[in-house]
Amino acid sequence: MSKVRISLNIDQLNLIRYLSSKVEKSPELSKKFDKCMDSIVVSEVNSSPKETLEEIRKKHTPGITAKFLSQFEVPSGLKFLTHNFDPDSNMTMATVIKQVSSIISSQEYNYKLPGSLYGLIINFIRGEKKWLDYNNESHSTNLSSGGLKNWIDSNPTLHPITSPQYGNEIQAFRRTVRIAKPVLPELISSLINKITSLQNLQIKTEKLDKADFYTNVNRLIHFIIGNVLSDIAQRNSSAEVLISYQRSSWNEIRLHKILITHIDSEANPFEDVQKKICSGGGALYELAKNCQGYCDWAVEANFEGEYKRWRILSAQNLPEIEIIDKNEVKGFTHIFTFYKQ
Repeated sequence: MSKVRISLNIDQLNLIRYLSSKVEKSPELSKKFDKCMDSIVVSEVNSSPKETLEEIRKKHTPGITAKFLSQFEVPSGLKFLTHNFDPDSNMTMATVIKQVSSIISSQEYNYKLPGSLYGLIINFIRGEKKWLDYNNESHSTNLSSGGLKNWIDSNPTLHPITSPQYGNEIQAFRRTVRIAKPVLPELISSLINKITSLQNLQIKTEKLDKADFYTNVNRLIHFIIGNVLSDIAQRNSSAEVLISYQRSSWNEIRLHKILITHIDSEANPFEDVQKKICSGGGALYELAKNCQGYCDWAVEANFEGEYKRWRILSAQNLPEIEIIDKNEVKGFTHIFTFYKQ
């Protein structure tokens, strides 16, 4: 059968995702759906109009993301994607894949998770595309095709984390969904060593080795921390930077904060900064998109004599803009707050 090449926009892709989640419960319908999709090649995704900041805020649900990621600690959830089976367990990888597929397509999470997190999980279990690990390296190995699937079929009661051939793939995925003590300093050092423009920054760190929470580690390191450091280096290649980690709580949620301060840096007038991000321009707008669904994001700075904290993305019931004491401001500070249940 010849294949048809078509272009799809994001709404059309979401419809296909929805239909896929519905038919997979019926082996007969799922087989027919896969046969239909085999005849289609998506050549590109049509570009859609740039989202406004308000639209990004409406989709910002880090609490739902944290609840989903907490399933990595639950045997009936996502735990066995990254952990060996319990002794005397009847669990199999086929059961794990079915279990994970059901959870991620459930009404509780479908369309509510960041697209990059959804893509990471789906590509790891189904192999629709390559997946990117914590080190920004691509992997084609997945649980549903190729050599790993053959290994799973041949060893139905074993977990591939025990395989000399495929154990490293499981470990790479495991490091991609969790920042575990004490790896954060190592990940940031690796990032800096890869990017020449960051290597003259004078970076100091505080308590980064204490960080321990679930997230898309690739998104955090390369699209959040990496973009902030690149923006600082573009302004001053030898700038003094402090990266620190703090823990706190809100209601029953544990908060994990990563703060990046460009020491002694002042911001443009607040109205100019606000207007630029709200119009979809500049590095701050891109940061808003990268943080959406993953973490709250605030900035603190001296905006030409106005010392303010601006909560650009926040799921907490707190004022968007606060006047703060100038003694609290050491420079331009980004505060990224990740939730953990």
